[in-house]
Amino acid sequence: MKFKTLIFCIIISIVSLILSFNISYAGSVKGNLKLISEYFKWSEYALGRKMVEESGPMFGLGIEVKKSFPNSLNLNFGFKFLFGSVDYDGRTWGGWQVSSTTNYWRINPEIDLGILKKVNSFFIEPFVGLGLKYWKRDLESTQNALGYKEYWKVFYAPLGLRGRYMFSEDKEFFGKIALKIPIENESRMEIWGYEVSFDPGKKISMLFEAGIRFERLSLGLFYENMKFSESSPVPVFNFFLFQPESEADIWGIILRVYF
Repeated sequence: MKFKTLIFCIIISIVSLILSFNISYAGSVKGNLKLISEYFKWSEYALGRKMVEESGPMFGLGIEVKKSFPNSLNLNFGFKFLFGSVDYDGRTWGGWQVSSTTNYWRINPEIDLGILKKVNSFFIEPFVGLGLKYWKRDLESTQNALGYKEYWKVFYAPLGLRGRYMFSEDKEFFGKIALKIPIENESRMEIWGYEVSFDPGKKISMLFEAGIRFERLSLGLFYENMKFSESSPVPVFNFFLFQPESEADIWGIILRVYF
């Protein structure tokens, strides 16, 4: 998995250089900086019931850059960094109720290639790409339960459609819908001084976004989910650990400043 992460980072670096240098014959470069505010909810299910629910706000920054080519191809690069502390409500394996705080940070580089089509004032752009979500989940210890840290890597292929309707040259309504096809998942837990790796199951996730742009500013609303089926059990000492069936629901607002 470390090798795949390295390869992905190399690809992202090469694409970023191409976009940054804006080679004259290759077309134009546009982009935006964005502020992100989201409500994050994480749930885990095991033994036929919900074992964990975390919820709370997260905040972040991001950048999006688009390289347009003369043949209607667009190469899009995005990067997001988010962080936050959310409320934890869960149960121990013995059934004891536990309340605590979970600290998160998350990065999300993504690249895709789209084909732009114009129909009157409508622009549509089907696209396909490659993305990585990497995050740290740090559950604080309490008097009744020991905290632990988790590190997640999720490789996926976004497949979707962007669209926008131009009211005028500097005013538009825009939207985006995408399926995120899982390629490979890994979660790594640090607990009791040991490190255990799991292979959460693959499920397709979704993203929806809609908003309005006015000149150099836009405001958008989005919903995104992530879904993972139960992992294979891993032997630890005299018992087995596994990553339960898990899912995330994310609602948020994005403010973009275009350049």
